Amino acid sequence: MKTLGTIALLKIKIRLLIVVAFLVSSCSEYKDVKGATWSGSSDFMEISSDKMKMHYGTSIPSNKVFIGGLFEVLQAGTNKHLTKLKVTEIEFEERMDGLKYCRIWGSIKGSDIPSYFLANNCEPFYN
Repeated sequence: MKTLGTIALLKIKIRLLIVVAFLVSSCSEYKDVKGATWSGSSDFMEISSDKMKMHYGTSIPSNKVFIGGLFEVLQAGTNKHLTKLKVTEIEFEERMDGLKYCRIWGSIKGSDIPSYFLANNCEPFYN
């Protein structure tokens, strides 16, 4: 009788171990962010050693960027070219009211300090 109880307990432990291993492996899968897409409004913060200037109501025509890509920043509703942004990093955040947004960091001509494009309703995309 003791042997049957030990075997049953061993089977339960093995099943539990399999379930735990499955949960750990599925939760630890890392997804590499390739870029971002957004559907809300956007602004551009131009940063250099002598100024910080927020350009309100800006756009990147495709509403989609890739890390490593070079994108034209325009004044929204016009064809006025503000600068080109070489994307180096993207931060994804959520405001207290639940709105998801992102800061798309990158380099611009004439500055060694990274500037950022701020986009609302922003989501990451992966490979």
